[in-house]
Amino acid sequence: DILANNAISTVFQPIVNLGTSEAVGYEALARCATDSPLRNPETLFNYAARKHRIADLEIACINTSIRLGGALSKAAPIFLNVHPAAIAAGRRVPEAVFAAAERSGVSLNRIVLEITEQASLGDPRQVIGPISELTRAGVRFAFDDMGIAYSHLPLIGEIRPSFLKIS
Repeated sequence: DILANNAISTVFQPIVNLGTSEAVGYEALARCATDSPLRNPETLFNYAARKHRIADLEIACINTSIRLGGALSKAAPIFLNVHPAAIAAGRRVPEAVFAAAERSGVSLNRIVLEITEQASLGDPRQVIGPISELTRAGVRFAFDDMGIAYSHLPLIGEIRPSFLKIS
């Protein structure tokens, strides 16, 4: 119901330069308009993972975040959290990012996909292709919460993320 009724929304948390107090980017955070326990983002993503719908949920979040993020500063990057299972879902994430950016007029070099620590990236052969395709188009990557859970260190040399977020 959440996916079918487009009940996913996004709030943006500014990433601030502490020296100047200037917003240098924005992290997109998914929210769900429901009165159920799935209103909690952690519960929602855990439920989607259990139902093997994490890629579907992530793509809905990508679409909403890029659409709404386009209205923010035209130069500031938009950081989008992405579950490793969505990255491993073949061309689905690249296709969603490219289509959402084109529809919203958002430059691909403003998009930073932040691979979360919730699961392993799995077989490198499944993730390197989509990541390389996105990188060649100008999308940047970040590893989220380095130091806890799955930090993806074995793939750091191949993915070469632009940002490491330290927990």
